[in-house]
Amino acid sequence: MEKRYESDMTSKEKHELEMKKLKSMTFGQKIGYLWEYYRIWLVVLVVVIMLISLFVTMYQNSQKVNLMTLGVANSSITSDSTEITDELIEMLGTGDKHETATVDTSYYFNDDVELTDPNIIMKFSTMVAAQSMDVLICSENVMKYYSEQEMYLKPSEYLSSDQIAAMGDRVSEYGVRIDGSKLLDKWGLVLYEPVYFTVIANSPNVDNAVTLLENLLEE
Repeated sequence: MEKRYESDMTSKEKHELEMKKLKSMTFGQKIGYLWEYYRIWLVVLVVVIMLISLFVTMYQNSQKVNLMTLGVANSSITSDSTEITDELIEMLGTGDKHETATVDTSYYFNDDVELTDPNIIMKFSTMVAAQSMDVLICSENVMKYYSEQEMYLKPSEYLSSDQIAAMGDRVSEYGVRIDGSKLLDKWGLVLYEPVYFTVIANSPNVDNAVTLLENLLEE
């Protein structure tokens, strides 16, 4: 019988030949064989799966509507903040399933803020620069330290004169005192006093920040 080369075979014959080769090999040889002849396709498959995963994640993220990112300095909370997040979404949202909110309690500042862990300072500055924080609940020393860097809006920039008058001496140049707030006590976010509510200068959700403040000061 005339010898036939692989290049002369039909696709079916090539497949049958491949199966015969594989059957005669040990498990290790099969792995090596498959990797040698099909690695390019395996790499392509992995890349395609990664790209699909990336596009799905990007699409899902593009659908999200962030209502509020609430930062809390020196928080006493030790449990999951999911309940607080859910309350924020209910308070500020419209019921759209894509609406989200975030409570970040990872900021621990030293009494002398300049002695704070540089990683905390870097994270806070990065979040602010990226417009990824709307409100910071903090102590007086943290408020004063960052007010010198013009990190916050002045209350007069987001509250009406009537609102400021109603809040009385709670209002300072760069924040509003919220200690004694029933909602704040319920959430158990901080144990120190005085506690200040500050709105980050480049926040994209100032109106929601005001709504949150009104709820915190509700009798």
